[in-house]
Amino acid sequence: MNVFEKIKFCPLCRSNKRSPAKISYRNLYSEMLSKNLNIEEKKLLRKLSNARCKNCKLVYKNIWFKDDYLVKIFSKLIPTHPKGWDTISNKFNKIYFKKKLKDFEIFFETNEEQFNKSKREIFSFVKSIRKEKNSRRIIKSFLDNILDNNFQFLKKNKNKIIKFIKKPKNFTRYSGFRSEHLFDYIESKIGNINTYSEIGCPLWGMLDYAVERKCFTTFYKPEAKCFWSNNCKKNKLKCIKKLNQKTKILKLNERNKNDFLGCFVYLDHLKKPLEFLKKRFSNSKSIGLILENIKNNANMSQGLAIQHFTGWDKKSINYLSKKLNKKFDCSFKEIQSEGYQFFLIY
Repeated sequence: MNVFEKIKFCPLCRSNKRSPAKISYRNLYSEMLSKNLNIEEKKLLRKLSNARCKNCKLVYKNIWFKDDYLVKIFSKLIPTHPKGWDTISNKFNKIYFKKKLKDFEIFFETNEEQFNKSKREIFSFVKSIRKEKNSRRIIKSFLDNILDNNFQFLKKNKNKIIKFIKKPKNFTRYSGFRSEHLFDYIESKIGNINTYSEIGCPLWGMLDYAVERKCFTTFYKPEAKCFWSNNCKKNKLKCIKKLNQKTKILKLNERNKNDFLGCFVYLDHLKKPLEFLKKRFSNSKSIGLILENIKNNANMSQGLAIQHFTGWDKKSINYLSKKLNKKFDCSFKEIQSEGYQFFLIY
């Protein structure tokens, strides 16, 4: 069965004029999809190549998956959203770090798949350590030596970095997008938020902060072809059950008036992003987009991730906001060093 479809036109502006863009980087998804499709990982990354629209500047895949296979990805191949669960895992501690460091070396010569996983995990862990006055140099050295598989350096210097493992840095793997700074920034632009909503992963946003601030909160369940949903669970508990009981859960076709809708690392999964946002703005005063920063990615390599259909920057968001007859703001800088960008459209 053919799981691919050719993308003939830009999903944002429908232009067919494009130029090649940087190839996607290797990650968990490229590894799992390569295995399932029985296609060498490098060949799969080349097949799902990226293009940049010459008209609106959106980056998108020349070839993408059909809807049935996208449902399979999010419900069977990778049914749980790893980054979402990590934000509530309590794994950010010294004991877990030592274990991951040991695994990283053990799997180097014994299990390539587990080694790649360990490498990604230990890299993300170190990236999550808060930078202090005396920690910046050792963090950078650790990251460099993880990339180089320099186990001797890592073992020799692990005690130098362990003392800085306290609370994870904002907007990293173990903290997600729970940020009072971001919430305050949004209110500084649009005024007080009384009704707050999100769509995407229920585990890594600001719904809890909104409840604490006495907002009426809503979570919209994403479509199975776009994101993780019913099968995303740990210990038989669905992720959606972790939501605060005060948060109302709705389907996408249900309506609820929102002062703000958080759409966090979700828009880049959609085949029709403009149509989606037009519908969302019919009952939302403002929408906040967190997206992969395709120009300054904090992962081990740069470029658009294989699991993301589109990649966005100021130019493409500017085009998008004009089509929506809205203005946008991208002045929230704190998130950018962690490989993300925040766009407020209002």
